[in-house]
Amino acid sequence: MEKRVEDTVAGGTWIFLGNLTVSLTGFVFWVVVAKLVGAESIGIASVVVSSASIAATLTSAGMNLAVIREFAAKGHQVFTSTLLLAVLAGCLASSISLPLIGGLGYSHLATYTVSLAFLTVISVPLTSSLIGLERFREYFTAVAAGSIAKLSMGVALALLGLGFLAPLIGYIAYPLTASITALAILTTLTGMRLAYPSREDLKSLAVLTLSNHPYMISNQL
Repeated sequence: MEKRVEDTVAGGTWIFLGNLTVSLTGFVFWVVVAKLVGAESIGIASVVVSSASIAATLTSAGMNLAVIREFAAKGHQVFTSTLLLAVLAGCLASSISLPLIGGLGYSHLATYTVSLAFLTVISVPLTSSLIGLERFREYFTAVAAGSIAKLSMGVALALLGLGFLAPLIGYIAYPLTASITALAILTTLTGMRLAYPSREDLKSLAVLTLSNHPYMISNQL
């Protein structure tokens, strides 16, 4: 019992450190990049980020809780089903983001919006699965890697004078790096023994995601 309590506290600490890292690097990112590229560039980038975030939230809200529950209950066997659901949800988010960015008059930035929406959705189940497997240190590693990539990429591109592309590419770097890191960890944990996606697992993940959807959306409002 005492060992279980210690593991729970340690896990909570790693999750807290991961969230703290995301928040702190995000704050530094916006302060530094805004000073380097100016308010106009930040405004343009914010339009893309907002459109992608709305699309990602609408399609993936509740998925993190569903993935944590399924991985905790079933383990690695739901890995491929989770990945398939994430790809489908990511494609849906990309589709939703197109009219959003187009309606704001920035259709020429659709590629960045679609990419950010897709990668944001993909990163949610991949990083959340590490929590479900109680791989809390690995979760921290994934989100910290994404945060560092976002900050370093954004600042470097801003110093090169790329304007609004600096914060945009920096923002895309976070889910991309976090997803690659989490996927590499998960692949190592499963030993490359990947099961064929199960209809039952997909159904369970989808139902749990939808059941948690109103709760997660309400938290965003």
